[in-house]
Formats: sequence, structure tokens, C-alpha cells
Amino acid sequence: MTSSTISRGFPQHACMSGCGLSGASRLAARVLLPFILLSFLIASSALASTFTFGTGQGLTAGQQDSNWTVTGVPGFSSYSAYVLGPYSSPGYFTNWGDGAWWNSGGSVVNAKWIGASNYSAGGVPPAGYSGPILPKDTPYTFTTTFNLSGLNLSTVTVSGYWAIDDSGTLSVNGHQVASQSYGSYGSPTTFTIPTADLLGGVNTLTINMGSDDDALNDGTILYATVTGSSVPAPTALLLFGPGFAALVLVRKRLKKQKD
Repeated sequence: MTSSTISRGFPQHACMSGCGLSGASRLAARVLLPFILLSFLIASSALASTFTFGTGQGLTAGQQDSNWTVTGVPGFSSYSAYVLGPYSSPGYFTNWGDGAWWNSGGSVVNAKWIGASNYSAGGVPPAGYSGPILPKDTPYTFTTTFNLSGLNLSTVTVSGYWAIDDSGTLSVNGHQVASQSYGSYGSPTTFTIPTADLLGGVNTLTINMGSDDDALNDGTILYATVTGSSVPAPTALLLFGPGFAALVLVRKRLKKQKD
């Protein structure tokens, strides 16, 4: 088969690659193409992000949850909340609601009830116990933080479930977003934090227990899900500009050579 036959048989493929481009332009296109694709990929990396937080996660009864701080108990400035468990005499790890509290077994959501003490004033403290002993109707507060740094605040949603025994309020950054009255501990109450109450960084969530009847160790439980889109890193934005400019330049050069 002669070269003329090849030319006649495949005229449309006389230029297999880089048609209309000079050697220098083809080389530039090959060099720039990976850079362009990488810049678009990184610059568009505002990916969805989801995380959860809650009370007593990953802990067992009697342990202290360092993510939650208790304040307002007489004789103590602040300390980590206790994870509560089933009732057992003489009151150690007391949960008088044993089975009546929502998610008391931790089977519905990844959260457990926490309280200001792992001892009930209705029982006898075990030997060596030096933790708080709560007087009747002690109002106290549970506090935790969650961080929204790196997320586009306008896309963030924070929602979840909470319950408390006896009654109390739920606040974020000083703004009350929910409240519960006595008797609501058997089922969860849903909540959604308004975007206007959120900060683009560390946020403070507080649960204020307004009453604790019969001097027993009542408690609270919370499970929250945070969703939002991440903010592209500054380096991604720096790459996006040159990458887009390079793409425009190559297209103009191709058009000019075709003309």
C-alpha cells in the first residue's frame, strides 16, 4: 500500500493529534492541561461535610465526659459531667428513670444520659467517693462547644434530638433555641439551631437544668448532626485563576490558527 493510498483512504486523519496547533502550542497544551484540570478540581472542592456530637458518646456509666462541663453545683467551680447508667443500690450510677428515659440504653442514637453526679442523694456513697452530692432542686448547667471553622456558614444546618429530666432550656451562643417542661424525658424533642445564632468558628451550646426533683441525679441527653459545605482553601482559588486563564489562552490560540 502506497503513501498516496493511505492519504486517500484516511484523509480525515491526516493529523492525528494537535490539529491546527503548532509544535509549541501542542507542547503548551500538553503541559497546561493537567494543571488546568487540577486547578478546576481543587477550586471546586467545596465538598459537603457532616459530623455529629452528643452527650456521653463512646463512654460507659460512671465515666466522665470531658466534652461536657458542669457548673452551678455548690462547692464545685466546674468539672466534667458523669455518664449515667441503670439504677443500682445504694444509688451509685443512679438513673431513677431506669427504662423510662428516652434512649436510656443508647440503642437509638449514639448518645447517653449525663448528669452532674454519679451518686444519688437517696443512697449511700461508696467508699472513697469524693464527687459532688447534689442538694435538692439544684439548678446547674451543662456546656459543650462545636467548631464550624472551614464551613460556609450560609450552608450549615445544626439539628438533632434532646431530652431532660426534669425541665430546662437549650441555648447556643447565649440564644435560647428550645425548652422542655417536666415529664418530657420519655421521648426526644427535635431542635434546629437558627443560622443567625451560629458563629463561623467555635460555638458554645448550653443546657440549663431548671429543676432536679427529690434530690435524685436527674440528667440530660443530646445528639446533634452538623451538615454544611466546606470553604475552598485559598491555594485552590489561586490555582483556579491561572488555570482558567491558561484554558482561555489555548482556546484563542487554536481558534486563531484555524482561521
